Amino acid sequence: MSPINIPAYIPTNIYRAMVDQLMVAPAAPGHDLRTRLVEILGAAGVWPISCLEDRLDERRRRLEREKKDNGEK
Repeated sequence: MSPINIPAYIPTNIYRAMVDQLMVAPAAPGHDLRTRLVEILGAAGVWPISCLEDRLDERRRRLEREKKDNGEK
């Protein structure tokens, strides 16, 4: 089974608060509803796998820089 298909369980109170926010998520001036939904999901710690891949790439680059700065190979 792909890790993407593994369900993630969050505390019930957070889940309910997130659903409540999604139900009444007015978009701020200059923002669309999609932006607001992304903000709500992100506040709950729900991110697309591409964000994890970006974080892992950045971590790899940072570790390589640190090794270079410390004279390691």
